[in-house]
Amino acid sequence: MRSLRWCNLLTNHAIENLVSNTHLKVLDLRYCKSLGDEVVRAISTLSELKSLLLDGSDICDSGLSYLKGRVIGSSKLELQELDISNLPNLSDNGVLYLAKSGVPISALRMRQCPLISDISIMALALMRVDVDHGHGSSLRLLDIYNYGGITQLAFHWLKNTLFSKVEMVGSDRKCK
Repeated sequence: MRSLRWCNLLTNHAIENLVSNTHLKVLDLRYCKSLGDEVVRAISTLSELKSLLLDGSDICDSGLSYLKGRVIGSSKLELQELDISNLPNLSDNGVLYLAKSGVPISALRMRQCPLISDISIMALALMRVDVDHGHGSSLRLLDIYNYGGITQLAFHWLKNTLFSKVEMVGSDRKCK
């Protein structure tokens, strides 16, 4: 099986059993509407997980608080790609959790998240990851198509930060 996408009968308990396979590298839970925030707690123990696709699920702000790049038990989450698009209840608070997490995400997709504002973009721009070779942001791709409350001010601010190395897709606004 390559994907669990659209498995609406999937439960948190099923995912807790699934994560006993500690060698999972990609987990596609897009549009699994029956999964809640607790599933992210279980997923955060997967030290080899590189790609987590939660697009269209029912994950909220508190779910993202479980993602941590620091040591969790005996594992260290090395997530590189995260898709949290189409989460209608995801707000700046969830993105702030993510920005503080230390998870070395290089590609972040937050398409069609109406509650995301300048605060989220600025927090991501200041995000630091404690990598073995020093500190800095690992973010290289940010997809914010059909974003909520992001204004031109945030785009001007981004132009003068380390965020200038990030490819922003899904945005029709440009820094001048």
